[in-house]
Amino acid sequence: VFKFVADAPTTTQQRLKGLLTGGLPTFIDVSASFGGTSLREDNVVSQLHRAGKRMAISGDDTWAELFDVNATFGVEAAMYPSFDVKDTETVDAGVRYRMNEALARPQDWDVLIGHMLGADHVGHTHGATTDAMRTKLAQNDVDIENIIDAMRSDERFENSLLLVFGDHGMTDNGDHGGGTAEEVESFLLAYHPWAKHDVSCTAEDEILPQIDFAPTLATLLGVPIPHGNLGRVNQQILSLGHAKDVDRVHAEYLYALHENSEQIWNYISTY
Repeated sequence: VFKFVADAPTTTQQRLKGLLTGGLPTFIDVSASFGGTSLREDNVVSQLHRAGKRMAISGDDTWAELFDVNATFGVEAAMYPSFDVKDTETVDAGVRYRMNEALARPQDWDVLIGHMLGADHVGHTHGATTDAMRTKLAQNDVDIENIIDAMRSDERFENSLLLVFGDHGMTDNGDHGGGTAEEVESFLLAYHPWAKHDVSCTAEDEILPQIDFAPTLATLLGVPIPHGNLGRVNQQILSLGHAKDVDRVHAEYLYALHENSEQIWNYISTY
């Protein structure tokens, strides 16, 4: 488990852009949060699409503003309306249904994305430190436990990795968008259901900048790191991804650092 630290602005669309590119969306870009602009920069999803990886997605329809969903995800996409902040259940229920379906047929996809929104809407509507939030987070805990149970009971997931994270935090009043500690700090849980050894973290390693997500995910999935990435591959998550084959971990990490360094040098030179 990591403290997952974002860069402002902490609005949903900008955080998705940052997570998928490894870059730093500017405050100027925050004006697009409610208008919607496609993601034109090189990113992990586009790299996966070009590599022929099959992606299934369900959740917040902000993704439909960033990508041509039909062309990128095909029939494995189910987007739910996200603008009504008083609706704390529709998106979560849709994701829950689609995730359960997809987990029963892992042979049909390579990457499975579920973007639940209930906790965000509960915060906006009721606040972050309310009984309503405690109830919603308990519900999400059960969702995570059910996914883990499904993965642990099926050998087809023996080379899979589960990543659960929030794209931003929020103030006690349920607001986000700025750069306060409450808004930029979230969490990331990395879990390998068939790992043969535990990957521990030191206190220093427990903080994970969100810009490190894109290069780490790209490396795990065997696609190029996005051109504009400024983050570095995380050793602990990469090790966990190879937890069934510990002999490969050190060599894989050294190779990943080399590719990561070349990518950043190429970006700086081009820029």
